[in-house]
Amino acid sequence: MDFLRKIGVLLIEDDEGDARLIAEYLAEANLARFDIEWVRSLEEALDYLSENCPCVVLLDLALPDAAGLDGLVKIRSRYPDIPVVILTGLKDDELAVMSVRRGAQDFLYKGDLNTGLLERAILYAMERQKMLIELRALSLLDELTGLYNRRGFIALASQNIELARRENRGLVLLYCDFDGLKAINDTFGHSLGDIALVDTANILKRTFRPSDILARVGGDEFAVLAVGVEEKDQPLLVRKIEDNVRRYNLSGALGFDISLSIGSAYFDPQNPCTLEELIDRADRAMYEAKARKK
Repeated sequence: MDFLRKIGVLLIEDDEGDARLIAEYLAEANLARFDIEWVRSLEEALDYLSENCPCVVLLDLALPDAAGLDGLVKIRSRYPDIPVVILTGLKDDELAVMSVRRGAQDFLYKGDLNTGLLERAILYAMERQKMLIELRALSLLDELTGLYNRRGFIALASQNIELARRENRGLVLLYCDFDGLKAINDTFGHSLGDIALVDTANILKRTFRPSDILARVGGDEFAVLAVGVEEKDQPLLVRKIEDNVRRYNLSGALGFDISLSIGSAYFDPQNPCTLEELIDRADRAMYEAKARKK
């Protein structure tokens, strides 16, 4: 079976017997080869997803730290591009419909499982998710950099702020303005200016985690929502961006230096604010940073 496509699966299941049976089903698959990572709780799953990107998640609805659709909602809000297939011992049509409405790609009753059914559900879920991503990309992604655009950023950041408020977790919003883009375009041409913007996006991708939200929210403005961080982490995050920009400039890739003015704002779950208020604070801090340079 080495010639078959290799698919990474995160199985979130607290029952060892069910986990073993699912692994046996997938070991007998004919259309693909599955590499399974098994965790017993939502907390373990979120830790794993913060560092890894499986092709699909198989999610049990009866976990010790997540009841009902709570686990689905948390995974989908943080990792919307990973398809989720629900596994449950409950044969409940209403719950199945609710799961799909909350973003699950399929809903499987454990009593009906077999190799063929499970394998097809995973493959179909991946294809449906791929189509959804392509459709969403038409309106939520920035064509030049591949980051989220303003609309995509607002949609995902709003979800994460609500989740942070409920879970009492901090967030940091960073606003980055690309200094002197007009002068670069006038001097070196728009093509090189576009390359500088793409390279800036890649610097941000290298700086932050997959769970953080990165966007190009304007012609020369970028935004980053860093999740699960504390207020004291703001200077460190700014410094990490500046260090990576400095390293990039040392390479001399463009023939001129990239410069970013960066402002940050902290979302305090004990004293929550709206996304618009958070953006306004980060934007003002960014303009203060730009003014200091002048």
